[in-house]
Amino acid sequence: MILESDELADTDISIPPAISELLTHNYYKEFILNELLIAKKNLQGSAGHVLKSLYEQLSLNNYSQSKLKKHGWHHKVKGIQELAEMEQVSALHQLYPLINSKNEALRGAALSAIVKLSGFEGLKFIENLSYPLSEWLQINLLNDLPKHAGNHLKGIEKWLLSSNTSVVVFALKLTRVYQLFELYQQVSDCLKHKEEIVRIEAVRSLQFIYNESTPSSLIQSYHNQENKRYQLIVLSALTEMVTNEDIPFLLSEFKASDDDIKLAAGRTLLKSNEIDLESLSYSNLHPWSSIIKQIKSEVA
Repeated sequence: MILESDELADTDISIPPAISELLTHNYYKEFILNELLIAKKNLQGSAGHVLKSLYEQLSLNNYSQSKLKKHGWHHKVKGIQELAEMEQVSALHQLYPLINSKNEALRGAALSAIVKLSGFEGLKFIENLSYPLSEWLQINLLNDLPKHAGNHLKGIEKWLLSSNTSVVVFALKLTRVYQLFELYQQVSDCLKHKEEIVRIEAVRSLQFIYNESTPSSLIQSYHNQENKRYQLIVLSALTEMVTNEDIPFLLSEFKASDDDIKLAAGRTLLKSNEIDLESLSYSNLHPWSSIIKQIKSEVA
């Protein structure tokens, strides 16, 4: 019925008395609600709007909201997910207090639902978070956000200065997903952040919003740290932006004592097309001969 009619969205669907009777029992409410949720995930446009209307007509929205008052956190999470899937914007005021719940699953579900229901506007609440944003939640939030930011994404410059490290990391991810070139300086400043994870995310973000000064900034940060993981990420990031001026640095790292650093520097040199590795005077010596062979096999 829903799939074949374009006119049902603005009218009530006639519910058979037998179904209405069943809906007085929570077991059948749960059954029908789950069927509606499955259908809603697979239907868009007018059909999805009809499912939302039917959900409300059957008062299942009230049933979902009642779960927020139960004691078990898993009941609350399910209620939150139902309200978000069924686009219950009117329930937002009930979700806001839950973003700082002691329960990680509960606060994650609440924040994810807020973003799903209100888009970029919902992100303003992350600056008030008392707990870290988990990596999984960050992935879900990015997935729930619209593909194009337009002029709606605001406040990131404040999040980049947050005392909550995970908020800074998430803000850096936003700068690269939406290529926010106007925040280049703030992102570059994060190369000096006290937390390694922030410095690493800053390098990754600069790959997407870089300018002519970025290679020198990355090379300077490389020299300021002796962390191998960070150095490998910098060498990889330089691949897309390296210039002739950066070749001496890469050649010096191609001679580093650590073979992993040699390999990373060699990859960047090869991809930059600025130099022929086999023309180097030591290209036939160990371990460079093996490293060059491996690098060339990777791009073959």
